[in-house]
Amino acid sequence: MEHGINAMMKSLEALGAMPVLRHGLLTYTVKPNHGAWADQQVQTGVAEAEAQLWPATPPHWVHIPEEVVIPGSNTQPSTHPRWLGHSRDIQSWAQEVNHGLAWLSHVRSVLAGATS
Repeated sequence: MEHGINAMMKSLEALGAMPVLRHGLLTYTVKPNHGAWADQQVQTGVAEAEAQLWPATPPHWVHIPEEVVIPGSNTQPSTHPRWLGHSRDIQSWAQEVNHGLAWLSHVRSVLAGATS
């Protein structure tokens, strides 16, 4: 089994998320089902350094453009200009069979809480 950033990219690509590595960030596209951004394509990302343990350990920070507002989120600056990293844990990771699908579902749930 392949590990690290390349494995995460392949997993997301297989799911149609169009991953691209830029600014030290693996960006990809998701379409949330609920919330202010429902049914819209939203670029999100994961720091390259955090994806090095993929799929054994999921990334902790979800990077999102600043215009996507998640109330009450613990944030930090992103490596991508005008983006923020949002602190988000994912539960039951070891039980997942398709880690790429689990990750995209996690990010969709984070985006469902966005207010704008």
